[in-house]
This record gives sequence, C-alpha cells and structure tokens, in this order.
Amino acid sequence: MEVPQLDLFLNIIPLEICVINLEREIIYYNKVMAESSVKDELQNKKIDEIMTIESLDDQNLFFELIKKRKAKTEECRLFGQKRFVNSEYNEKKREIYLVFIPAKFDSKYQKKDLLTGLHTREVFFDRATQLIYGCERQNQKMAVLFLDLDDFKPVNDTYGHEAGDIVLKVISKRMENSLRKTDLIARFGGDEFILALSELKEPIHASLGAKRILKLIEKPIDIGDREVRISASIGISIFPDDGKNINELLKKADSAMYKSKTNNSGYSFFNLQKLLD
Repeated sequence: MEVPQLDLFLNIIPLEICVINLEREIIYYNKVMAESSVKDELQNKKIDEIMTIESLDDQNLFFELIKKRKAKTEECRLFGQKRFVNSEYNEKKREIYLVFIPAKFDSKYQKKDLLTGLHTREVFFDRATQLIYGCERQNQKMAVLFLDLDDFKPVNDTYGHEAGDIVLKVISKRMENSLRKTDLIARFGGDEFILALSELKEPIHASLGAKRILKLIEKPIDIGDREVRISASIGISIFPDDGKNINELLKKADSAMYKSKTNNSGYSFFNLQKLLD
C-alpha cells in the first residue's frame, strides 16, 4: 500500500537516503541527499559514481551481500565524505534502500580532508557563507570556482592509487599556497575542488586567479620514478550576480566547469556577458 506521507517523512530525516535498482541506478533520493550532492540531478545516476566502500576490494561484493541479506553496516565515502551506510533489500520490488549515517568525530564534523589536509566541503560551506555575508556588507564581489582535474583517472589507472594520492596532495598544496588569507579552498571529493575568492574589486579579476591556478596544476609532478602532468577545468560563478548563497553559486560554477571542459578552454564564467554589460 502506498503511503502518501512517506515522501514527506523521508525528506525531513536529516540523513542522506536513496533507493537504487539492481543495475545500481538511483531511482529515488531525498532532499538531504540532493543538497549534499550540490549537483542538480541524481536521478538514474549510478550509485558507484558517488559512493565507494573503502573496506572492500570489490564493491560488487557489497551489493551481492545485500541481495543475500548478509550485508552489515559498512564504512563508505559519499560525495567524498566519510559515512556509514545501512542497507535493506526489497526482493519483491527488486530495490535496494541505502541510508547514510555521518561518521562520528570528536568535533561537530571532520574539518580536514584526510588525504590532502584541505578543508572538507562542510567547513567550506560554513566559511563561504560567512564570506558572502562580509561581501554583502562591504558591497563587494566574490567568485566561487569549481575545479575538476582532466587527466587524473589515467594516472590512477596506469600508475596506481598511490601515485594518484601523490598528485592530489601536491596539487592541493600548490593551490593552497597560492591563495590569499581571505580566500578559501576545500576538496569537494575525488579529483574535484572548490574555491572562494573574496573581496574582488571587479568580477573579471577571478580569471586571473583561475589562470594562476591552472599554471600551477600543469607543472610536472614527481610520483617517484617518473613525472606526470595534469590539467584542469574550472567553472566560475560570481556573487551576487549568479547567486545569493553558496549552494546556488556552486551549482552555477559546476555548470560553467562542464562548459570549460567541453570547450577545452581551461576556465569559463557561468555568465560572462552579464559581467561585461
């Protein structure tokens, strides 16, 4: 029997919840999970693209155990953030229900990404919101950058995850060292990073920061017995022109990043013409 209140109930639970089919495609997700993703659309996305079970060498095993009702709570990463996932299999509907529980830390949340030492996106959201308030009071502009590494997967596939970890650490440190004290950087998850450049006199000045970051990333990286080169794509949104809060700005920057990747342009503004008018 359908329960009309079920959708409302699932959307007020402060946990990420989703339902996947046996092809591991997301067929339902609640509001909390949508907000955590920042991306506009999760429908029909493969759960493997946003979740990894780090305690298992083969993630397929986890889903096989779920169908045999033998899966227990597993530690995972959802959108790059540490979680514990609980599961339930509905054999009649051939659906798997996943509930993600925040990992317990001594503080309110993990403040530093375990691999790179950068802020986590939870901290970024809090501090970027504070920067927005400051820019609003001072009538200043702020740029939000969404950065995705273009050539990272081949490094992982060819040289292994240890080499990939070195690349992420080196690039993170280069970017962090290049920023002003008034700027902000965090690892969004995987090979994606988010930045906030505050107190801009002109929004177009964000392009100078983007160019500087791209040059830093493109320098050779020593992974032990060889050097590798990485490039990146950056999308830029501007407060308040493109959005009034960090969620809006990140979505617009993410959209601009895909435009940059498609055009192979290095970086793109969400709405450059609006800034030039």
